[in-house]
Amino acid sequence: MINSKMIYRIIGFLLLIETAMLLCCGAVSLFYKENDLQSFLISSAITTGVGILMLAIGKGAEKSLNRRDGYVIVSTAWIAFSLFGMLPYYIGGYIPSITDAFFETMSGFSSTLYFHAYFLTSDNLALH
Repeated sequence: MINSKMIYRIIGFLLLIETAMLLCCGAVSLFYKENDLQSFLISSAITTGVGILMLAIGKGAEKSLNRRDGYVIVSTAWIAFSLFGMLPYYIGGYIPSITDAFFETMSGFSSTLYFHAYFLTSDNLALH
């Protein structure tokens, strides 16, 4: 049987780790005085809220996992990281489509590094 409380707890903890990574991106944005700091802060707040909620749901979980739980954790974490990782793109308006923002983030996490031709338009490409 799947230990759903423990899965919620682990995914919540992983989302808090992703929050730390989003805040690191926000710190870099602040250092370079870029205008996307707000999108990183809003994304961090949303990710933190969901992570804490999932930790609360998983409170008191049985501390045992089996192989099936591991598969669920990995699959869910990959999708959750992509969902919350796309928020800065979407909130900042850099990628206006949720589907494209999710795809962009998923390709970054999966290391395929495929990106849409959206970034290669004359408005977005600086030629030297």
